[in-house]
Amino acid sequence: MDAQLWRGLSLLRILALAWSGALAVWIHVAGDYAHPERTWIVIAAMAGWTVVITRAQRTPAGRTWPWLGADLAVAVAGGVAPPTRRPTNRGAPGPHPGGRAGGAAQGAAAAPGRPPGR
Repeated sequence: MDAQLWRGLSLLRILALAWSGALAVWIHVAGDYAHPERTWIVIAAMAGWTVVITRAQRTPAGRTWPWLGADLAVAVAGGVAPPTRRPTNRGAPGPHPGGRAGGAAQGAAAAPGRPPGR
């Protein structure tokens, strides 16, 4: 059972990498990146880490707290990295693919106490 959970985690990591890569291509084609080279560096780092951690977790020696802690540290570093997209104001409410929350969410954050979209 334990090995199945680690395989599931590896599969989730691979799917997240594929999704991130697809979003990066989509946004790159749309021309919304302020610094596209940074995005591809992050995608390459994600791919490299995916290979390293997936291979490590194939054996019980790789399924330890230090590996899990390193994996969490990499995930947090990726999550707090600044976005590389240009700020957009296309009038569409809601989050834009691959970016931080936008539209009504930004308006609500900028004007506390006001309903979103007003």
